[in-house]
Parts: sequence; structure tokens; C-alpha cells
Amino acid sequence: MDYVSGDSEVDFYDNYEYVQAPTPEFPKISKLKVFYYNHVPRPPTTTNDVLCQRICIALSAISFHDQFVFAQFWAAIEFGSCTVLTTRGQPFGVSVYTKEFWSYRIACLDYNSYVYHKGNEKKVCIGPPARVFLTCSPEWTKDVILYNDKVYPQRLDGLLSKIRGSLAMAVIEGNRCKGVVEIVMTNYKDNFLHEMHEVCRALEGVGLQSSADQNENINIETYEHHPRIRSRETKSSCITRNALTNLFGLSKADAAKRCGRKLHFL
Repeated sequence: MDYVSGDSEVDFYDNYEYVQAPTPEFPKISKLKVFYYNHVPRPPTTTNDVLCQRICIALSAISFHDQFVFAQFWAAIEFGSCTVLTTRGQPFGVSVYTKEFWSYRIACLDYNSYVYHKGNEKKVCIGPPARVFLTCSPEWTKDVILYNDKVYPQRLDGLLSKIRGSLAMAVIEGNRCKGVVEIVMTNYKDNFLHEMHEVCRALEGVGLQSSADQNENINIETYEHHPRIRSRETKSSCITRNALTNLFGLSKADAAKRCGRKLHFL
């Protein structure tokens, strides 16, 4: 069992030497160094410690054929009338410590994928983890550039962090989905069957499961043929990403009002 508890973001950033590029000396099989807890506050009603520890053990048990791999757990939490997925206070792991993985991790802390709104029955799928949570089916892409910004809000962060291949799989306990494991890497990846098998095996080892059965037909097609959406940074997008992080369940207008700002929707 190889994971570190404590101020994991601080430890990750301060205590390790970064590697800038692959070298021939790296082994063919990679394992993750897993961290638990953050220096950022955990959201209320977040996942319990027992589940987080099981996720840590599972992530530590996964073997990868790729040298540069980053994984993190998106936990499902309820806040008021909403169910959201968040990485705040949740386990994450790296095979090699890089500034790019650190950058992607920090960017993901500012996102919360809204998947349910009680009383409205409307499902809001924001990003691959949210879609996987709703369908309990894995989703992957050989290159995140094939997504557009609408279906993958972290696309620009991923590209700036040199992320290419991406896989997301549901974490199920009993008959309930508890969250999603996201795995990304710096190389293109056409086939994720090995990773799917490893995730299933690791989760089963701690009494959890995923929905993948090694059937390629389970693959959700990525958005290769969808037109890419050009986006620009606006006041409303800043509030959506940052204000709503702390104001779960509020509309953009209500969140803006709470922040003393007024949004103008185009």
C-alpha cells in the first residue's frame, strides 16, 4: 500500500524533483504514487475516509504500460438540491512528478461537474466524469484534442498540461455509483483494455467494482466529429468556474449576485 496522507497538494508541489521528458531508464510497468487529502478545504458531505482509503489502495495497485500517468478520484457529493462531482479532498496519484500533472490537478480543483438537480429531473452532464457517473459506462479518447470545450470543460487545461489519452470509469459500491476514476497520460492511446482490466481488478480488491466487462462495445464514442467550440475567458466564465465552486446549487445569476457581480448573458 503506497500512499501519502496529509497536505498532499503541498507535498506534491514542494517535495519532489520534476521530470521533464521520458528517458529510456524508465521501467515498462509504472505504478502510481498516491496522495490523500488536500491543503484546500474539503466540501461538506464529502466522501468518508474509509472509501477514500479504499480508493488510495486501489490506485496504488494499478499497473500501467505508460510512463507518464496521472489519476484522480471525482467524488459524488450532495449539496442542497444538487449532486456534483469534485476532486477536492479526494485521492490522486502520479507515476512521475511533473509540473504539467501538477497544473492539471490544480485546474481540476476549480471544476465541479453538476450531474443532478433534485426537483428538476434535469441531468447536467459537464465533462467525461459526469457522463460516466450518469451512465456507469467507461469513456475514453486517444487524444483529448478530439473533444470540444462544451463536452470537456478542462480541454484547454488538459492541452496546456500536455494531456493526450484519457479514460474515465465509474466506482460502484453495492448498487450506487460513488464517483469516477479519471486516468490521463501524456501519450496518445488507441486501446484502453489493459487499463480497464487493471482498474476493475484493483477496485474488486477493495470491495468495489466498475461497470467495464472488457467488451470493446462498451466504449462511448468520443466527440471526434463534433465541431470544436472556440471559447474566450469572460466575467461569467470566471464566476461559473470559481464562484460556483463555493456556491453549490446556485444559478450563475444567483451566484453572481452573492459575489456582488452582475452577469450579462449573450
